[in-house]
Amino acid sequence: MHIEEPATQQFEVDASQRCAPVSSEPGLLTAPLMLDDKQQLQSALRIALGKNGLGLWEWNPVTGNFHYDSLSLRILGYENAEIPNYKAFELLIHPQDLLNLTSVRKAFLENMEVTYEVEFRITTKSGDWKWIVERGVVAYLDDGGSVAKVIGTHQDVTTTKCLNLELQNNQQKEDFLNNIRGIIDRHHSLETILQIIVREIGRFFHTDRVAIYQIFPEMGIIAADSHGQLPDSQDVSKMINGNNYCGKAGFITPILRHYLGENSSPHESQSAIWGMLVLNHRSNNHQSLLPWETWEIEILKQVSREIAIAIQKSQLQTTQKQAIQALAQIENAQQQLAQFQSQLLQKAKLSTLGELIVDLVNEIYKPVNFIFSTINYINQYAVDIIHLLEEYQQYYPIPALAIVYPTSVISPESCTSQKKPLSNIELTKTEFLNSLWSIGAAAEQLQDKVSALYKFSQCDNSQVQKTDLHDGLNNLLAILQPRFQEKSHRLGIQVIKQFGNIPLVECFPGELNQAFMNILTNAIEALEERMKHDYSFTPKIWISTEIVNNHLSLISNDGIKTREREVIQRQKVIVRISDNGKGILPHIQRHIFEPFFTTKVVTKTNGLGLTISHNIIVEKHHGKLSCKSQLGKGSEFLIEISTENKRYSHLQKPVIF
Repeated sequence: MHIEEPATQQFEVDASQRCAPVSSEPGLLTAPLMLDDKQQLQSALRIALGKNGLGLWEWNPVTGNFHYDSLSLRILGYENAEIPNYKAFELLIHPQDLLNLTSVRKAFLENMEVTYEVEFRITTKSGDWKWIVERGVVAYLDDGGSVAKVIGTHQDVTTTKCLNLELQNNQQKEDFLNNIRGIIDRHHSLETILQIIVREIGRFFHTDRVAIYQIFPEMGIIAADSHGQLPDSQDVSKMINGNNYCGKAGFITPILRHYLGENSSPHESQSAIWGMLVLNHRSNNHQSLLPWETWEIEILKQVSREIAIAIQKSQLQTTQKQAIQALAQIENAQQQLAQFQSQLLQKAKLSTLGELIVDLVNEIYKPVNFIFSTINYINQYAVDIIHLLEEYQQYYPIPALAIVYPTSVISPESCTSQKKPLSNIELTKTEFLNSLWSIGAAAEQLQDKVSALYKFSQCDNSQVQKTDLHDGLNNLLAILQPRFQEKSHRLGIQVIKQFGNIPLVECFPGELNQAFMNILTNAIEALEERMKHDYSFTPKIWISTEIVNNHLSLISNDGIKTREREVIQRQKVIVRISDNGKGILPHIQRHIFEPFFTTKVVTKTNGLGLTISHNIIVEKHHGKLSCKSQLGKGSEFLIEISTENKRYSHLQKPVIF
């Protein structure tokens, strides 16, 4: 095959003829044409073709000679010496396109067609493929009527062709993957799913050998669609190490299983090879191996991911069956646990009362003892008054003026003799009144404590009530007052109340008070623990309440806002109970609401106080309970409860932990 130099001389033009000078850019003239009509026509043709990105060539089928112009060579991407003959040209054509190109040219010559057009891919120096459109037309015939010369053009359509192919490949890819996903969704047996998938892969890629190899937990072929011998699984496993493989065995892509490591978060899953998807190499009619296209490799990689999903789905179904059986057992256990929890709640209340009874006995005993001892004096004063009245009646049957008339109308001089008796009577009256006042104060103190204890023990937990949380907190503080007082071995605990203006709250008052009691008791014990080792601080407990608007309540359950919801916002009450105790370590803080978790001596606590409080507030009242703590600074428990709770059916159920 003869290749012309990349110059502007074309198609056997006589060198003796005058030619118009041309620029180095093909098709562009730099001077007026001084040629005959034929040359002008050829020059105009070159200009038109060059403007449209078409390179000229001519072919003599008899001699096999080809002539390319400079633009045609540039389109093909090679120099003259790089395409020395027709065989060299064939080696550059894509294997899938060579047969078609040869067939089209042959049919053109044999059938004496006027024109032909064919597309093919030619490899570039960089290893990429370039799409070329070749068009040819018969220039003239020889005396025997055979084609003597063919002229034509080459056009680079890589960009357009790649876009069209990409769209076509993407559509094929999406349709095929949707088909695979449908297979996974429609079938439940993993064996059936994998067998159907290998058949679909073989049909789509036109290969007669497809298999899925399993490596974990056992090695072997679990699905295959083959009309020939497949490689052994051990041989295949040697070819791959978690990556795709293209070699003599064909194409291999791994099937990865994902799992969580011991210290991994849900977003940090790890992967390992479960198995491999293996395809045999494809070949054309000439039995030459066809390379795998990038989009085909992407499809196979995605199919391997879908297979991994199917495997996980199968494992989840197995786990689900086991979970259903476990749930049946759990439901039976929950019924028993609900009864146990109800009993445990009552037991916790009685346990709390039992812990307080010793201090309460001392507190009640003091005012009662005072009343008892004061009554003796009152009785003696009463006897003295009666005796004195009897003496006056005996010795002064006719009362003096100071007795008959008020003291204010008698002059001091006229009543000198009566000053001493009147003084004794006044003293008796004063002591008598003081004693009565002391009795009243002690009785009032006793009544406050007994009333608070009574209200705590008599709250109705059977139905929701509108409750003043401040009353409940004040009653609890009255009950816990003995634990706040100064003792011989420690300072008194200051209680600082910062109550806001909050509305009544719909709740179970008895259970909510029990939750507050457990949190307050926990704060007292934290302060007592710190006071054992630190005498430089003043133990304090802060209790504050406030109300906030719950903006989330503006949205109904169906996600549609209404005017009424925009105007009437549900509100939440925030209760904070904090102390300046020793604080809680972070790794302990994560477990404080777990049942039976405690850092105290087991004989002093059952580890259920905060668990019960959490279940009462969160599960039964649909509120929130959180704890913030800093070592050496103290802890704060934050309770959040809606003022109105419409989910009464849920509230009636006992809480489960």
